[in-house]
Amino acid sequence: MYKTFLHVSCITILEICFFFYYIGPLETDIFYSYIRRIIDGPLDKLDETLVKWNIDRKQFVEGIYSENNNDDIGNKLKNESITGKNEREKDNIELFYTTLEFWSIIPAVTIFLFLCEFYYCYCIRKRKSKTILPIEDDLSDDDILENDMILSPYRKNSLDEEELENQLKQERKNKYIY
Repeated sequence: MYKTFLHVSCITILEICFFFYYIGPLETDIFYSYIRRIIDGPLDKLDETLVKWNIDRKQFVEGIYSENNNDDIGNKLKNESITGKNEREKDNIELFYTTLEFWSIIPAVTIFLFLCEFYYCYCIRKRKSKTILPIEDDLSDDDILENDMILSPYRKNSLDEEELENQLKQERKNKYIY
């Protein structure tokens, strides 16, 4: 089970990095180029219209944007642009760190599951396997046949060949039915 979580956490970190380091900047560039194409057409017509009204582009922007005639519109717009960009970058960094914090839960769960499975497989199963009686290593002359084949010693509660064959047939039948 921990293997599944390990794969998911690896894929997730790849997706996070892919989004923040590739898709985000790429979408920003696409957005800027799209906005430039949208604005280019109307700006040409705006210039023609402003000439008819005897207004220059700077006066038009000041008329829409400024509250006072004393404001330096160019610097104000530039400062707001820089401030907006800095806030977006700050928010993106905060989102990136938050995403990494939530992602760290997946590897933590993975490590916990690995330790649980390790404990179960190597500690609990070892205790169960100690209850099986070991095969004795001492072989007598009766155990050795003429052609030097060694007979395995008889264990208490062991199955003979017929029972073993019946169990194998039953397992195959169960698998086939399943």
